[in-house]
Amino acid sequence: MAAITKSEVVSLALTRNLSTDHILQTDIEIAKDMYVDAYLDDITYESTIYDTYVKPVIAFGVIVNIFFRVASEITDRGVVAMVSEGANGLDQESKLSLLGEIKMTLSKLIERMIAAAEETSTLTFETIGFTGEEKQEKL
Repeated sequence: MAAITKSEVVSLALTRNLSTDHILQTDIEIAKDMYVDAYLDDITYESTIYDTYVKPVIAFGVIVNIFFRVASEITDRGVVAMVSEGANGLDQESKLSLLGEIKMTLSKLIERMIAAAEETSTLTFETIGFTGEEKQEKL
């Protein structure tokens, strides 16, 4: 069973539609490894705790990891920017600000996931902390 579907990533982390074609299965697996497996052991996919706390962490982790790739495409003519008709692109400062906001949300979701694991003992707690760049030390 998949940790989370591409459609769930979009519905949990975004307010507008993003084509699931932009999300690879490996993006989901990497986000799960980076933001969930690094903190918790013995995860059961079929549980309310998983749906409530773990899936949002994976979803936001995917968005953080693919953030800049969504706005570009690798083609036979090189790396090109994706341009939407009738849309204005953000400048680099605005993009970085938005990415910072998404990382902060991810950090808070990780904290909530860990707290739920500690309170319910349904997930085995391994490591705590996420600074947006790196994990903190184990307890």
